[in-house]
Amino acid sequence: MSLLHLYLYTGRDTIAIQRFFEAGVARMRIAILEDNPGIGRMLQLNLASAGYETHVFQEARGFLDFFAVSGGIDILITDYRLMTERGKSNLSGVDVIQQVRRGRPDLPAILISAAPMFELEDACRDIPGVVILQKF
Repeated sequence: MSLLHLYLYTGRDTIAIQRFFEAGVARMRIAILEDNPGIGRMLQLNLASAGYETHVFQEARGFLDFFAVSGGIDILITDYRLMTERGKSNLSGVDVIQQVRRGRPDLPAILISAAPMFELEDACRDIPGVVILQKF
């Protein structure tokens, strides 16, 4: 069983997330990139129960392939440290955000991680508008 508590770091992030989820999209499509299947499933169930269309991926390559073909998402939620079945991925969640924003610079992105906040803020310093949520 996986238990995930997401705590917002600042009030500014609360407003940013609210803006993402109140964007006026009839059925918002959310991609979840999370290597822990329990956390990915929990996010999927909670968002789906709120009426959002969700697509869950455990590996960066699978998500990037999907995005290249469809591009049809409204928000990306991604873990920072991504693993594969064979070990550590060569892409981080930040790398994924940078890649998808080459084609969709306005795509809202939420980065989730248990990494220290200073590490996450440093990793995102050159990427505008990324909301950081810390797992505890």
